[in-house]
Amino acid sequence: MIDPANPNPQPPVPPTNHEGTVSITGEAKVGETLTATVNDDDGVPANVTYQWLANRCRHCRCDRQQLHQLTANEAGKTITVRATHTDNASHSEAPTSAATTPVVDPRQSEPAAATTAAEPRRHRHHFWRGESGRNADRDR
Repeated sequence: MIDPANPNPQPPVPPTNHEGTVSITGEAKVGETLTATVNDDDGVPANVTYQWLANRCRHCRCDRQQLHQLTANEAGKTITVRATHTDNASHSEAPTSAATTPVVDPRQSEPAAATTAAEPRRHRHHFWRGESGRNADRDR
């Protein structure tokens, strides 16, 4: 039946989506546990799926939990998490967190100093001089 007061009714406007976010708390150190927290003004369901990423690449193992324990394989990498869910207003979302600082491994020693250009080049058992190109072993 057509309403004479409104002969061209419009379909109801769907509710506006309030995009959710996910954040990480915890210390980025091998052995520590990180926690993902989802915030969504439309409501967060209980069945959120988490995907932990090292240097923005998917982890080898399927770690789909809210908590993630850092391993030595992640040392030097930044960690993010993607939280896939359908909020309580029926919007499908998959926000990704900001990255952590690079994961540190307290068991590792300081990285070795890099060779500088001022140091002589070594090739097998020969010691090369700078620009002369003469072999130091022959000059003795």
